[in-house]
Amino acid sequence: MALFITGLVLTVLGIVLLQPTYSSPPSWLIATNQVEARIVLYTLVAFVGGFGGFIAAKVIGIIRTKPLSEKLYWPINDVGVAVDDINKDEVGYVKVRGGEYWRAMALESVRRDSKVLIVGIKDDTLLVKPLS
Repeated sequence: MALFITGLVLTVLGIVLLQPTYSSPPSWLIATNQVEARIVLYTLVAFVGGFGGFIAAKVIGIIRTKPLSEKLYWPINDVGVAVDDINKDEVGYVKVRGGEYWRAMALESVRRDSKVLIVGIKDDTLLVKPLS
């Protein structure tokens, strides 16, 4: 969308600058001598380059940012309750956010009904450790 708008603005600008003035003698709105024409050209190039760089930076920033829905979905740094006894590096279940059951792998042994801290995620399995 941004490229469409940029193209539209530059097309209109080009049409405006290339209109004859119908004065005596006839001339163009863009400068007729070399120095003024280069100043106009360099100014336009700088503007378009700066705007293009701004758009590119925004696009890269959007691509690198995780979606808000993903940040809200994963319960990292939340506290949960172990549903099972989970030995170190084994998988069990924890209850998070008052009722959601998640698969969890314990980084340290966890006892049933003890509170756990979710420290990360590995392949849709929560990584938990006992809350001390």
